[in-house]
Amino acid sequence: MGEQELGHEKKLPRIRRYGTLGAIRREVLRCYEELRARPNADPVEIQRSRALGYLLSTAGELLKSEKLDEIEKRLDALEAKRDDKETRQ
Repeated sequence: MGEQELGHEKKLPRIRRYGTLGAIRREVLRCYEELRARPNADPVEIQRSRALGYLLSTAGELLKSEKLDEIEKRLDALEAKRDDKETRQ
């Protein structure tokens, strides 16, 4: 009798996407609630949660900077367009 394929694949961990500030905020809250649900968490788990919080905070700051740069570029383009119209008149 040959080996049978069961079609069962090992599940990979879910990879979350943090493309928006809302997604980052939700993940921070999820981590916070998860840690609060375990009042007797070991020090290693607490340290892991702190590190994850720091990384998520940093990712949020980077995303804000990126969005601000995009807004500044758009504003510069609008101002240049306005100045161009004013010089033509």
